Amino acid sequence: MSNEIQGFEPDVAQKRPTGRARDAIRRVTGTGGRGLKRCLGIMVVVVAALAFTLAFVNYLYARSAQDYASSKGPFTLVIDPRAAGDAKPMLDSYIKANPSAPIELSESRDPDLYIGTEPLPGYDASRFAGFPPLELDAGEIDKVLRPERDYWFCERRTGFFLKARNGDVADLCDYLVGYWDSVPTTSLAAVGDMIPSRHVAEQMEKRGVTWPFKRIAPLVRDADITLGSLECALSDREKPPTSGTYFIAPSEAIKGLEMLSLDVATLANNHSTDFGLPPLYDTISLLDKSGIEHCGGGSDFDEAHGAAYLEAGGTRFAFLSYNSIKDSIDAKPDEGGLAWISMDPYYPDNPADFEQVEEDVRRAKAQADFVIACFHWSKEYEYHPNPSMVSLAHKACDAGADMVIGQHPHTVQSVEYYKGKFITYCMGNFIFDQRFSEQVRQGYVLRCGLKKGNLVSLALLPYRINDLCQTVPYGPGRGQELLDKVIEVSGWRKAGTVI
Repeated sequence: MSNEIQGFEPDVAQKRPTGRARDAIRRVTGTGGRGLKRCLGIMVVVVAALAFTLAFVNYLYARSAQDYASSKGPFTLVIDPRAAGDAKPMLDSYIKANPSAPIELSESRDPDLYIGTEPLPGYDASRFAGFPPLELDAGEIDKVLRPERDYWFCERRTGFFLKARNGDVADLCDYLVGYWDSVPTTSLAAVGDMIPSRHVAEQMEKRGVTWPFKRIAPLVRDADITLGSLECALSDREKPPTSGTYFIAPSEAIKGLEMLSLDVATLANNHSTDFGLPPLYDTISLLDKSGIEHCGGGSDFDEAHGAAYLEAGGTRFAFLSYNSIKDSIDAKPDEGGLAWISMDPYYPDNPADFEQVEEDVRRAKAQADFVIACFHWSKEYEYHPNPSMVSLAHKACDAGADMVIGQHPHTVQSVEYYKGKFITYCMGNFIFDQRFSEQVRQGYVLRCGLKKGNLVSLALLPYRINDLCQTVPYGPGRGQELLDKVIEVSGWRKAGTVI
């Protein structure tokens, strides 16, 4: 051990600075520790200078931020043309509610504020929804028909360590970010064909006039607007037949419509005039007394082709109704009846009738925010619309209709999302007595949500008509087979959320 230590000590000694090395160190540090103190002093001065510089820079940024925060504007705002269609109305709404807001639209290359599709470099950015999505709920299947359109509100970056925001600018940002959440949703429920006649009338006589409606009513009556197809006259001029295909219902059946809180009844179909015009006029009078709007029938051509108008949640709705199934009494310029269209499958397509629909839609759109065109069409028991139906639906949408609803074939048919418009070619029987197959017993209620006249939600709510002619909603987790069928015949995949 002693030898190891003795061998170690010379190594340590050899590492001590000697000769020229000591001289060099002394020249740097000085003698008696004075050089080391001088070095430390220099370091303190440098650190102090850096701290002062950073503090001064921060002061300038903070002062700039405070000046910005206390500034009363005006603040220049540039909107990217790609965002203007959605964002400009939102900005106009803010200015209308805050007329003294110091916001000034500009074409500056260096604006205080900017709205665009991407964040702007050098600006603080907040994402906001410029237009809400449209989602369809079909039980276990969810589809996004229209994705949300997002934009960025950008404000000039002010301050490095301290950020102060102008109150008006912060208010505008908060307004844009929370805009669509603050807009109330208007609800609409649409139902299929109602014929409270024949065996349905028998059950009403036994069990009460509201029997067919009472279990399904809670699914629709809380909507702001409820629309339904009334496919027979309500009149006491004739007793409802218990067989055959001529339909009429007792006037007291209006209580069932009232139980649904029905707001609009479409009348153009192949059974409203089964017993002539007087029962049709009785129906119109009865609906008027009950405060239920109607369309598709009247005392002359103009009345039959005119729209029914309703307002709810700040949105003005217009409803139109047309029949293309044979054996109806069709309105003429000086004669009462129903709005008629000649089209396949029972007659050749008549271009003049299609043009009349387009004219009616344009007229309604000029007076309403949201137009729904309803068509009684199609061969019975077919899941798919024929080419004439698709053509007419598209023409109606191109003319201004926001939604198309089909009726008549006693079965659900496909749905379509066309140029931002929703089309359901048929929702199935709603109040009826056909019971020979599941196809004719089943259907769905269409529930819609709208914000500022724009569709934001669609839900297909399935039901089944039981042996006692009562329409019963499916419970949770049931009825999916029907909804799967709708998705299948529509050519949509079950998997995936965006079509």
